[in-house]
Amino acid sequence: MGLASRSVQAVTVTSVILNPTIVYSGTYTTATIKLSGALPAGSGAFYLSSINSSIASVSTSIGGATGDTQETFIVDVAPLTTGSIQTPSITVTYGGVPTSATLTVLVDTTTTFFLTPIADAFGPAGTSHAANFGGLTTLVVKTDSTPPAAGTRVTYLKFDLTGVTSSPARALLKLYFSSAPNVADRAFAVNVYSLPGNPAWLETGITWDIAPNLNKTNTTNIDGTLLDITSVLLQPGMTAIDVTGFVQSHLGQVGTIQIIASSIWKAWEYSLPIQRDRA
Repeated sequence: MGLASRSVQAVTVTSVILNPTIVYSGTYTTATIKLSGALPAGSGAFYLSSINSSIASVSTSIGGATGDTQETFIVDVAPLTTGSIQTPSITVTYGGVPTSATLTVLVDTTTTFFLTPIADAFGPAGTSHAANFGGLTTLVVKTDSTPPAAGTRVTYLKFDLTGVTSSPARALLKLYFSSAPNVADRAFAVNVYSLPGNPAWLETGITWDIAPNLNKTNTTNIDGTLLDITSVLLQPGMTAIDVTGFVQSHLGQVGTIQIIASSIWKAWEYSLPIQRDRA
């Protein structure tokens, strides 16, 4: 009796769609990776590149969740005050096969500026729930398998927007991630919230016990506005998150961004270090 065999069709990238395809410098566009089918468990990373990263920059790579039929990422466009129209190519490589799309960048003379947090810290659950970690050189987000188990960490960033009095066309929060051990190509979901008002917390005083706007039973946000849920890989790199809504709701004020991790690929076993003091 012979043995029947069945071939499995691999999922491929069918196209990369930029929306919009024409942007002004100093802004951004969203790229959507269209797939030929649903991602199976254990799929590898999508590796991103730009033919001219000084004009249009992207994260090094992103991950995908089982069952996804498309993925998205942000293309950050540098501010230009002089020069001609630029047409950088954005490439997604998956399974060793590259797929590209071309972006048209128009010169814009509007002003772009950068803000760093005036305070940043994370609060851990577990035995260190009453301790402050504001003096550490990295921030950490992590969700344990049964929150709020000892491994859970929630990060807070405070920004002084008192000098920002008019709504920006775009505001991006750039997070620079350090490495995590033995988790190449594993993805991690990060939920980013804008907290209402100006919660009272200090970098040198915040702990898990007094962390604002946090349901400590199941590690979820209270009263905040969800800005984004982004999937990042547990490896060094940068991801950009659209926080325009946060800036618009805190014009001329001091405001706080809260970062809570959830799990993809059961990656709650690992922490996601964020390098601090980066623009």
